Amino acid sequence: MIKTRQGGDPAAVLYDAASSAKAHKIDELIVDTAGRLHTKTGLMDELEKMRRTAAKLIPGAPHEVLLVMDATTGKMDCSRRGCLPRPQESPGLC
Repeated sequence: MIKTRQGGDPAAVLYDAASSAKAHKIDELIVDTAGRLHTKTGLMDELEKMRRTAAKLIPGAPHEVLLVMDATTGKMDCSRRGCLPRPQESPGLC
């Protein structure tokens, strides 16, 4: 597990984790970005930065993206607001 202090740059953590995985010849890396609300532009911008960081280190990354929604967010609310990713960006919806 690779982590940083609270409030740290998530893209930097992803960079460290991906670099470590490559160095140790690990085939799979799971990154949990817990607590991202579609209404928080800054947090969504961090996700895009993380996507770019992963793509720089690992060709074709991210290979799979899962969007996990809870009952408080709700699929209907998200679809009305346009926060659901396009199919090519998030093949998994939980």
